[in-house]
Amino acid sequence: MVQFLLLMVALDKLYYSPLGKFMDERDSTIREMPTTRCSTPPTTRTQKDRTIRGFLELRIREKEEVSDLEVGSGGEKGCCAVRCRRPPS
Repeated sequence: MVQFLLLMVALDKLYYSPLGKFMDERDSTIREMPTTRCSTPPTTRTQKDRTIRGFLELRIREKEEVSDLEVGSGGEKGCCAVRCRRPPS
């Protein structure tokens, strides 16, 4: 019985205490990671905003160009030069 108690104390001091300390440090490091990783630098956000704005402006210009196309000589607005889902009227 005494040997078992000595073994328990020795294992606790030599093995489980350092392992528990390591796991606690690792847990605290993991808990801190989302707050540091989620924050994006302002330059990245501005670049992303510029890219999105550029794509939106390009889409608007494309829609305007398509709507400005004229069908034949009738002067009707349409998109015959571009494949379209709706038939010309």
